[in-house]
Amino acid sequence: MTLVTAVAVQQGLEQLKLNTLVKWPNDLLLEDGRKLAGILTESQSQSGDVKAIVIGIGLNIQRLADAPPEYGFLSDIGYLGSRSEVLEAILETLEFHIDHLNTPGHFGFCLNYLRKHSATIGRPVTNGIAVDINSDGSLLVQDSQGKLSSMYT
Repeated sequence: MTLVTAVAVQQGLEQLKLNTLVKWPNDLLLEDGRKLAGILTESQSQSGDVKAIVIGIGLNIQRLADAPPEYGFLSDIGYLGSRSEVLEAILETLEFHIDHLNTPGHFGFCLNYLRKHSATIGRPVTNGIAVDINSDGSLLVQDSQGKLSSMYT
């Protein structure tokens, strides 16, 4: 659910003409690499069935005078709109993705979208270079000897 939420947040911001990248698995970055948002999800299961999912999204919108420069804000990239406009755009795309979670091919669509908007693929990560996002959502990593392995959250 974390990856799908990342897609929804990124698409919501894209609707507002705001360009961001997804850092696998749960962060959004400005194009200059500063962290803009973080996503946390937690699910509750019973007998293997998911009964509830809690999604938390932290998003920096308006830079305050005392904010550290290493953090990114929507205002840094020219956003002058309201918080409610951002919230509405994100909730619309999140609702769409939740409604389509069980639609065949939807998770694959989300993975392809993540690949296209990734701040991780092609970059160094623990134990190597990120080369792809696998069909299960794990990160495919190549080590210095060329061996591939999957990284999970």
